[in-house]
This record gives sequence, C-alpha cells and structure tokens, in this order.
Amino acid sequence: MNRSECERQESETISLYIDDEFTTARARQEFEQHLKSCRRCQEELNEQRQTDKTIRQIFSGETSRHLETNEMILFRDGLCRSMMEESRIRHHLQNCDACNQLYQSLDELDTLQRMVRIRIPWRYLLSSWLERFKAKMGQWFHGWRVLLPVTAAVTAVIMSMMLYQRLVRPPALSQLAVVAPYPYAELGLRGGDTRVNKAFRKAMQAYNAGNYVAASQALEHVLTLDANHGPSHFFLGVSYFMLHDLSRAQQQFETAIRLHYPAGTCHWYLAHIYLLKNDRKQAIQHLQQVIEQQDTFFASQARKMLQRLQ
Repeated sequence: MNRSECERQESETISLYIDDEFTTARARQEFEQHLKSCRRCQEELNEQRQTDKTIRQIFSGETSRHLETNEMILFRDGLCRSMMEESRIRHHLQNCDACNQLYQSLDELDTLQRMVRIRIPWRYLLSSWLERFKAKMGQWFHGWRVLLPVTAAVTAVIMSMMLYQRLVRPPALSQLAVVAPYPYAELGLRGGDTRVNKAFRKAMQAYNAGNYVAASQALEHVLTLDANHGPSHFFLGVSYFMLHDLSRAQQQFETAIRLHYPAGTCHWYLAHIYLLKNDRKQAIQHLQQVIEQQDTFFASQARKMLQRLQ
C-alpha cells in the first residue's frame, strides 16, 4: 500500500475501527492486516485512541456534578455554546439518572405549556399585548425624556421674553386709556324749569340709557338754546368720547374748561383723548392738571397713571 492509500485509510477507516463500525468482518481483517505493515497508521490509531480516552475521562468526571437547569434548557432548545458543550451534556444525561429524570420533567413541562397556550389563546395574546405595550411605553418614555427638556427650555424662553416686554417695554398708550362715561345724577338745575333745563334733562335721559348718538344730538340742541351751558358742553364731550369722535370731544372739553366747568374732570378726559392719540407729553400735562385741581374723584387715579407714564 503506497502513501496516498495510507492517507485515505487514515481519514476514512481509523475512526470506523475505533468505534467498531465496519460493515463486514472481512473489512476489519483487511484493515488489521494493513496495520501490521503500516507504521503511520499505527501511530494515527494510537493518537485517536488517546484522544477518545481523554474525552471519556472528562465526561466521566462531569457526571459527579449534576447539570444546572439552565444548561438543560439550553440543550433542549439547541442553544449550546459549542458542539463540545452539547456532547458533554448529552453524555451526562446518558450516565446520570437524576439529571435525566429532571430533563424529562422539563420537556414534559414545556409540552404542557404549549398545550395550555393552544387551549387558552387569550392568555398568550394578553402576554404578547403586554410585551408590545411595554416596548411602546419604553419608546414613548425615551421620546419624552428627550422632548421634555426641549419643551421646558422653549417655554422658559417665551416666558422670559414676555416678562421682559412687560417690565422693560411700557404698554401702548392706547392700552392705558379708560373709555368710560362720567356718571350723571339729577340733583336739581339752576334757573328752575326753564326751556334749556327741560331740553338738558331729556338729553341726559338718553345719556344714562347709553344712547350716546341721541344724547349728542339732544345736547347740541341745548347749546343752540344756550351756547354757554357748561354741563351740556361737558356731557356732549363725553358722548363724543364714547363714540370715539376724539376731535369733537376735545373741543367740547376745552370749551367747558373756559366756561369754568369743573376743570379736573375735563382734564381727566382730555388726558385719555391724548393717550388714544399716542401723545404722551400732552397726556402727562393734563394728568398733572387733574392732580393740581385736587379733584378727589380722579386725583388718586391720575397719580397712579402718571407713575406708569413716567
């Protein structure tokens, strides 16, 4: 037998000889006859026998230690780390009755669990839904963990800007203006029941009813009867003010001041007319006039508004 034939015998026949797996007795006799004359095959046979003996000693030593449950589960599910690990566990189960019984119990338990899942599908569906819910909650929490600081920072910036505008930038003058009618109560008019007084009472009825268009027309009629009727000029100015006719309202208040009608009240409304016109300087001057007149009804309010304007 030449070298190539020896190599073929080494790779295909030696392992069969060691495991006694020859198909016929004649084949075994022929290989034994070959071994007598081939030193190379003798050496290879001795090496393989020594390796097999070492492996068996390792496996026989492992039988003194029982397998862990997780090792059995990995072996059952085909998840062993290596083929050597799988061979070790298989050999141990073949030689250890206690571990083999426990492995059989685990296998039966797994079969029972599969049967329960098939018979009661809602439990399996519920567990699956819970797992998906946990995953979604984890994604949602991770998103909010990133988004929440950004949202808080943007909100803080917006609030800081609003606070800065409120503290540093003064409000628009028109926002400070108070558009409200002056209250009227009939306490008796000078001159008795004259034609002018009758027309004035009729005009003030429309004024108190909030009908400033009718009130302004009636007060204009009163002024045709008496051009120097101070109350008519003042309340006509208030009526124009409520109708946002600021120019005509300003003329009536200035006329009322010239006729010596209570100047503090007239200056109060003139200050608000100039606020609506965004004229800060004129508004401040009229507020100062209100304070100087010592009008108890508007003086304290004029001081507060003057502080905001200055």
